[in-house]
Amino acid sequence: MSLTTPESIQKLQIALHAKAKENPACRFYALYDKVYRKDTLAHAYACCRANQGAAGADGQRLEDIEDYGRERWLEELVRELKEKKYRPQAVKRMWIPKAGQPGKLRPLGIPTINDRVAQMSAVLVLVDSRQDLVERQTAVKNWITHFLHHETWADREGLWTQKGLMRLRGLRLTANDRLVLDFKLQELEQLAQRRDQMESAMQTMYEQWPEAQWVDEVRGIGMVTAVSILAHIGLIERFGSAEELISYAGLAPGHRQSDGTRHNGKIGGGGTDSHLRYLLIESMQSACQIPRYRDAFERAVGKHGKNIARIIVARMLVHSIFKMLKDRVRYNQVHAA
Repeated sequence: MSLTTPESIQKLQIALHAKAKENPACRFYALYDKVYRKDTLAHAYACCRANQGAAGADGQRLEDIEDYGRERWLEELVRELKEKKYRPQAVKRMWIPKAGQPGKLRPLGIPTINDRVAQMSAVLVLVDSRQDLVERQTAVKNWITHFLHHETWADREGLWTQKGLMRLRGLRLTANDRLVLDFKLQELEQLAQRRDQMESAMQTMYEQWPEAQWVDEVRGIGMVTAVSILAHIGLIERFGSAEELISYAGLAPGHRQSDGTRHNGKIGGGGTDSHLRYLLIESMQSACQIPRYRDAFERAVGKHGKNIARIIVARMLVHSIFKMLKDRVRYNQVHAA
């Protein structure tokens, strides 16, 4: 089975993204059918198989599924999900050593392989759908800001807090303007509710995804970003080195062509996954709280300017993430790559 993201899934992700961008008012009420698509589940199974892992509460191992017949097993899972007969099983609990605290243990939940595959399939759909919601929220906020350009506030930075929204609802406007603004505020509230629902589902996946918890140990990354980064990276076996992953994310360093021209790495340039690049650049700003990254950033700013410095630290972060996933080791802030 190929370790690269299947073209059909890439087309699905692009289609969902394009539809949301084209029509910000569009509502995706039926994402569930995307979760039980066989190509999505097959790729989710490949991800889980690459990560290996112990059997869950039902005792079923990956080897058992291969002996039973992967295609047959996938078809049965598709049918259960499609007919809504699928029910998650109990999570097996084990105790493992607690990092940095010798002699202490922490609980580790191990879901069944069925549950792992179903959850990974949901991740593939949820992560991009959540990002679409974020972009639509931003579009609505920008629209409201432009709509009220003639209004002045002493503190526009707090406009989207609860107090700021109360101020917006209390503005004295014409009847037509009031109607339009109330509609946009209602849309913003609905988007926020749906985003909370998706992030709640991502939290459930995170709690049963050790690699996401490892990435979250990088200071400032957070649950949502950790899950999103791993969903966009996919199987780490796709990449022979950290440099390949760096190139995939559009963070490749500058290079000189044979004709003497030089192409500098830059934010927004090159790469295959532009959203992964965005996630890494955003994460870099929090990672700069870590001394090793902060020192590198400050040195690079002095030599190359802030934009190139951000790329340099983002590449350092990719090296750390690659090592964690490839060698299956926890993040060490002192010896970060």
